[in-house]
Amino acid sequence: MRFGADEDGAAATADEIEHAGGNAITARAEQDVEDDADTLFAGVEAVLPGRPHDILAGNAAAVPGGPIGATTREDFDHLFAVNVRAPYFVIQRALNSLPGGGRIITISSVATRMPPRPPSP
Repeated sequence: MRFGADEDGAAATADEIEHAGGNAITARAEQDVEDDADTLFAGVEAVLPGRPHDILAGNAAAVPGGPIGATTREDFDHLFAVNVRAPYFVIQRALNSLPGGGRIITISSVATRMPPRPPSP
C-alpha cells in the first residue's frame, strides 16, 4: 500500500487486510515528485524481493484548493502530477511485476457521482 502522509491510516488498512486473511505491505512515496514510482517500487522490493505482485490498487488524489480563477501554475502542476502523472507511471511500472492474472484497480473520486457545488456568491 502506497501512502503519502497518513502512515497510521495505511498501517491500519494493511492490518485489516491481513485480519481478513490477505497479505499487505505499506510503502511510502510522494505522488508529486519525480521518480515517485521508482521510490514506491523500491519500497515494495525491499519487503518482497523478487516476488510478483497480484494487485495494484490506487485511490489517492489531490483536489483544487479554490476556484479555477485563483489556481496558479504551481497548483495546476501539483494537481496534474498527483491525479494523472503519478498513477500513469505507477501503472506502467507495475506492468513489469504483475503476473498474467494480476489486476490493476484505479478508484476515482466521489465527484464523478456528486460534483462539488460552487461556492455561494
